[in-house]
Amino acid sequence: MTVLITAQKNQWRISDIYFSVGRQKEYNASFTLQDFQTSFPNSEILAKNYDTLDFPLTKKLFPLDYPTTSGLLSFQIGLKSRRFKNGIFRIGARNISNSIQFSTYGGTSKVAAYDTIFVDGNTFYITIMKNKLLEIQTSCNKFFFDFSYIHSLPEERLMRIYAGFGLLAGLSYNSRFYTIYSEGNSVVSSSSPPNYYIKNFENIKTKNKFISTLYVPIGFDFRLGKKSDFWKLIHLFAEIRPAITIQNVSRNKTVFKLSSNSNVGIRLSF
Repeated sequence: MTVLITAQKNQWRISDIYFSVGRQKEYNASFTLQDFQTSFPNSEILAKNYDTLDFPLTKKLFPLDYPTTSGLLSFQIGLKSRRFKNGIFRIGARNISNSIQFSTYGGTSKVAAYDTIFVDGNTFYITIMKNKLLEIQTSCNKFFFDFSYIHSLPEERLMRIYAGFGLLAGLSYNSRFYTIYSEGNSVVSSSSPPNYYIKNFENIKTKNKFISTLYVPIGFDFRLGKKSDFWKLIHLFAEIRPAITIQNVSRNKTVFKLSSNSNVGIRLSF
């Protein structure tokens, strides 16, 4: 939402109000098992030394962390000045719900041949593999103060495109940390997945973290009317925001994550 504040000298005014909803797609930071152990020292499951087991549990099963998607709600007020003819400074707030990061570590070890079959005079051994799995997930909500500047085509046009730059600064809240340690067996000659059973589970409330994001807003704005005093105040818009998020996850580690926002909403222009 953008509102124009008029002063006698510098002609600042509240020009617009923005309401929007959308989705955030976040590409998780690359964490090692040791990073998680350092960041969450209260976890009893992570406190174990997995390197000393009968086989190490340090292999990441998914080399690329899956991107996660979260819902967002945004409100903004726009400020205009005669010094920036086609520019708008926007100030507002943004809430992102259920932001998740997860990683899975696992290992396998050949136990022994437990059966033998003979086919056409050849001997085949059916082998059992012992499997271990460690699943780690963090989740939180995020609240940001939102500051941006956008520059667009002249306001008189019904359809406009715009672009600019912006900053989000805020905190995570309702932060949780989950770990699941499971074991199971599988048969090498079988196409069936291992049958895991959970041995340990943790659900820990964690401290809120400071988060900042640098982003580039790129959008499309459509005004519903040109002559009517009512309809020309109402705009529909769609905006994407490629971004880089900077988050302090522990005293010794700061991560940089790529993300993209897409949101649609209504803009009231005064």
